[in-house]
Formats: sequence, structure tokens, C-alpha cells
Amino acid sequence: MQPPDPFRQRRPHKQEGGTDVSGFRNATPGVPGHRQRKDLGQHFLRDLGVLDSVVASAGLAEGQRVLEVGPGPGNLTDHLRHRVGPTGKVVAIEADPTLAAALMGRWPNVEIVTADAVQTDLAALGRFDRIVANLPYLISGPITVAFLQLLRDPATRWDRAVLMYQKEFGDRLLAKAGDDAYGRLSVHAARQVAVRKVRDVPPGAFDPPPAVDSIVVALEPHAAPPFAVADERLWTAVVDGAFQQRRKQMRNTIPPAVAGLGVPKEKAMAALDAMGLASERPEQVAPERFAELVGRLAA
Repeated sequence: MQPPDPFRQRRPHKQEGGTDVSGFRNATPGVPGHRQRKDLGQHFLRDLGVLDSVVASAGLAEGQRVLEVGPGPGNLTDHLRHRVGPTGKVVAIEADPTLAAALMGRWPNVEIVTADAVQTDLAALGRFDRIVANLPYLISGPITVAFLQLLRDPATRWDRAVLMYQKEFGDRLLAKAGDDAYGRLSVHAARQVAVRKVRDVPPGAFDPPPAVDSIVVALEPHAAPPFAVADERLWTAVVDGAFQQRRKQMRNTIPPAVAGLGVPKEKAMAALDAMGLASERPEQVAPERFAELVGRLAA
């Protein structure tokens, strides 16, 4: 029997499914007594071709520090630690105590952190050159936000992230204004990173196969901000408020979204009218236009 998971009850993200009902999940190769857990989104990447693509896209060099989230049985971890060599280091955060214990001490240049990555202070782990991970899909949203937050401080700013997502989530990161998948995640990400598709990944690349297609994307931080944001609180209020009711025209969403920040309705409407956005829906508005709107509201 597996020891209790001390992180499960404190997770801010939604939990679904059982844990280790007999036959519910496959036995994990190389980890005696462990069965894969649906509540932790455990679909382990086993396809060597996909693993090679992920590692090659990361552009790793000897001596680099790499952050991995959700190493599972260590399939990707093994590739990463080879690439960074004995002078490099891989820090892998694993929420499943049984898997974490099985990885402890296996490689001298790999540090295993037994924790829920979403609740971990990533900045306290130091700066990483790369973030490379087959992410548990249950935490895609909050962990991606946490990665982006690291870019705000030069002391924690990473150079590239290569991440496996559920295809629907990855498409949202890749989306541009006018695309069906375009949303607030697309806008917030575009402010800090350029996103490119590495490859699609079929369900059969995993054990067990998930019920969805997957995608690998690379995130490259902008060398300089692509646009200026005059006020952080207004930026968040405008972008999030617009997409909370994405089918509504912005005349109906922006004034109430910024009212709590002291922006009168008349000023909000004047800014929208001046930019020709009053009748627009947010999925048609590019990130830099949101930034321009914030500038007018902050003036």
C-alpha cells in the first residue's frame, strides 16, 4: 500500500478520479508496488521519439540548470541529466511521494523535491536556464502562470521552456487575435513570451494513453517587452474582465471591470469609443491593443 499523499488535500486546483483501485491504473515500470494515479494526472511519456524531440527542442548544454515538474518514473529526467552532464543539475518536483522516493539518489546531478509544484515557491529554488516538463494536465493553468511570474525578476528569469500540454490548452497559448482558441491566457502569455509549436503528440505516446491529444510548445521570453503596460492592476482587470464574458461587446464588460479601480464609466466608454473597441468582442483584440486601452484608462 502506498503512503498517504500529504499534498493532495491542499491542492487549489480541481481533483477528480480515484487513486489506486486495483486494475484502475497500470503498474509503473521500475517502481515496485506503484500504480498510476488519475488524481495526479499520471500519464507517463514513454515514446523515445517524442522524448528526443522534447530534449532537442530545449537546446540544452553541459552545466545548465533545468527545472522539471512531474518527472514520474524519470523517463524524461534521465534524458535531461545526460544532456546537462556532471556539472549541470536537474531539479525535479514530484507530488507523488512513492515516485519521489524511487527517484531519490538515482543520479548525482538530479535533485528531487517532494512537493506540489503549484504550491512550491519556485523562486526559492534559484534560477534555471531551462524548464522542461511533461506537465500533469490538471495543473497546466496555475503552473504556467507560476513559470511566467519567474520572468519578472532577473534573478529567476529562465531562457526557454519546453512543455507538454493537452492540445486544447497548448492551442490557447499559440492563439492569435481572431482565432477560436484566443483568450486571456493568450494575451497574458504574449506579453512575456513568444510561443511556438514543437510537435503534436498522440495518446499512444503515453502510458496509459490519455483521452485527449497532446502538444509540445516552446516558450521564449521576449528580449524586451513588446508593449508597455501603464498599470498592472488595470491590465489584469481589463484582460480578465473582458474574457470572463467573451461573447459580450467590450462596452458591456470593461466599465464594470475597472469601476472598482476608480475609473468612471464615462472615462471607460470614452477610451473604448476613441479606439473603436466599444462594439468589439475581446477575441478580436490583439494584446497590444489591450495595453493601449490600459494606458488610456490610467491617464
